[in-house]
Amino acid sequence: MPKAVIFSKYALSAVSLLGLIFITVSCGKVAQEVVPTNQDPKIFNLSYTVFSPTTENIQALLERTPPLNVAGLFSTQDTRLTVQVLGIRKDGKQEELSWGRGLLSFDKWVTMAVSGNQTVKKPAFKTESYNKSGVKVTAPDYTWTKLAFDSDRNLWRIDSVKLKRAYPLYLVKVVANKNKYLFKLVEDTAVSGNQSLSLNEITPFDTFLASLYLSDVAANSALSDTTRVKDFERVFDYTFFTALNPSLPDNKIEKYDEIDPQFTLQSTLMTELLKIYALARSDKTEAISYVEKSKLKELSPDAKKVLQNNIRSLKSS
Repeated sequence: MPKAVIFSKYALSAVSLLGLIFITVSCGKVAQEVVPTNQDPKIFNLSYTVFSPTTENIQALLERTPPLNVAGLFSTQDTRLTVQVLGIRKDGKQEELSWGRGLLSFDKWVTMAVSGNQTVKKPAFKTESYNKSGVKVTAPDYTWTKLAFDSDRNLWRIDSVKLKRAYPLYLVKVVANKNKYLFKLVEDTAVSGNQSLSLNEITPFDTFLASLYLSDVAANSALSDTTRVKDFERVFDYTFFTALNPSLPDNKIEKYDEIDPQFTLQSTLMTELLKIYALARSDKTEAISYVEKSKLKELSPDAKKVLQNNIRSLKSS
């Protein structure tokens, strides 16, 4: 299988791609919600959302002060989403547990009150959800993920059910097209004891964290210590991510398959961050000095300062 690294709440800008790391992606922080059921203890359910505003919403975000960089943000122009949930084995290999496809189309204009006597017209959308065989899905089931769009909140609401509890890690993947994607890594510890798990909204920051860990898996041809998932979240936290402001690199896969979307993504930045993390685990002082001397343009002075402080707070191995 090809190996690829994935780059990614919504702010992203361009990064220079000077080298290559490859990790295979085939087929943040978890908010846990325990729902009592009589469900089989060997399976669990996942629910999650993806923000997908209208083009008018995006324009408003761009006009904010300061403007919000919306590169990589899904929109209602992305009318076809493919979702996969994969279990990641100890040897790093991935197995598809659930698949779904959502099709979005305009339904009608609705009038909404905003303040006083003022009203605005807002588009309402309708969705259809399908399984891999092209059969319409009206409810999620084993191997079938259901997608539905909430026009009031501009959110895709996604449900994957009857997922097998047999993996140390799970990967949720939401794909709009070859070069627009979101990922979230879910640890077995979050799944354990929960028959139904509600995730926070999946964002580019989740994708960024997942890419770091999966690149480490690729380098070792197996899962590394799962405590690194939390380590990456502490060292390369959201404050660092916003200061870094990385973008989603283009997918360089030669033959893109919409049914089984895979990614070959190139990134020097990811290589550098993993090197910094490895150094920080063995010698914090040296890692801090290395960050200070780094010439990588993505590491702005603000990003360096945040990263150095996070390294200082990293617990020794």
